Amino acid sequence: LFYNSDLSVRPGLPKSCRLVEDLTDLLPSQIPLLFMGLPSREEFVSERSPGLRNMDEAHKIAEICKRLVKSKYCRADDIGVIAPYRAQVQAVRQLLRKEKLDTVKVGTVGDYQGQEGRVIIISTSLSSDRSFNAEKTLGQGFVGNSAKKFNVSITRAERLLIVVGNPFILLLDRYWAELIHYSVRLRCYAGVTFPGMDQISVDKSRDASLQIPQTL
Repeated sequence: LFYNSDLSVRPGLPKSCRLVEDLTDLLPSQIPLLFMGLPSREEFVSERSPGLRNMDEAHKIAEICKRLVKSKYCRADDIGVIAPYRAQVQAVRQLLRKEKLDTVKVGTVGDYQGQEGRVIIISTSLSSDRSFNAEKTLGQGFVGNSAKKFNVSITRAERLLIVVGNPFILLLDRYWAELIHYSVRLRCYAGVTFPGMDQISVDKSRDASLQIPQTL
């Protein structure tokens, strides 16, 4: 992931994760990764910039958090949520507050720079060609500064990474497309079926590597 395979696992981390073993109803495989493909509806909440709020994703994330804390291996303060816009951060926080999960940390990619969490959930928020093109044009969101923000967001998790997003839109970005394909190959994908999904070979050895395109 942009590091030429020079990264190593932090000493002291267990090779197996009991949390993952305790989430068989949530995770399609015993790998600490889940891409949840979710068709959703977004809304612009600011005229000055493409600030997005996606309540469908926010509700799904609240649902996932409720499931996670039912495990004896996960507390609310073990969970972090990353979203590209403050509007989505506020939406997720409000729903979690209603569920008395206030200690879940919710922030933007910038808030998580240099920080980690045992469980990280990413809300990509995008759900239309319009917002995708706006992010690309203005250099904002998860696809506007694609390589850097993608890299930061998916490397914050210590134990489990969950991504909630609309594959029909994210497949337009080369980095997110590779992550989606990787998730399908390792049977770590759940949710809506997208065109071409049945053409992706499942890696039964579970030893596939994530081939992220090099930055230009």
